[in-house]
Amino acid sequence: MKLLFSILSLFLFSLYAQAYNLILMIPNIKNAKGGVHVAIFSSKNKKSFTKTGEEFRVVDFKAEGSSGKYIIKDLPDGEYALAIYHDENGDKKCNTNFVGIPKEGYGFSNNVKPKMSAPKFDECRVDLRKDASIEIRLNY
Repeated sequence: MKLLFSILSLFLFSLYAQAYNLILMIPNIKNAKGGVHVAIFSSKNKKSFTKTGEEFRVVDFKAEGSSGKYIIKDLPDGEYALAIYHDENGDKKCNTNFVGIPKEGYGFSNNVKPKMSAPKFDECRVDLRKDASIEIRLNY
């Protein structure tokens, strides 16, 4: 009886806890140097958007040329916002100039282009309820 209950519980839990893949397409990578750093932020902590160390998940991929297709696996359903940069020199930092503007290619989900400050979570929000694909163009 315990075995049956355990199996049934696992089955029901797996139906409830859905996880999805997010395919990230980047059509304009400047070169194949370094990598692509992807910071994923959850709607559960919107105010942390773009803050280093407060990401829901961080994924790094090798730059593959002038474009890239990257798969972010096993994200629970929910709302997310992505901030990415092309870490050309591989130093694991988004290098900026003296006023804080990135010197390496960067981008946000929904291709939001910041004006005087970083964009807000809701501007970059992606609703993930099934496997999905998004495109982010880098700003160099």
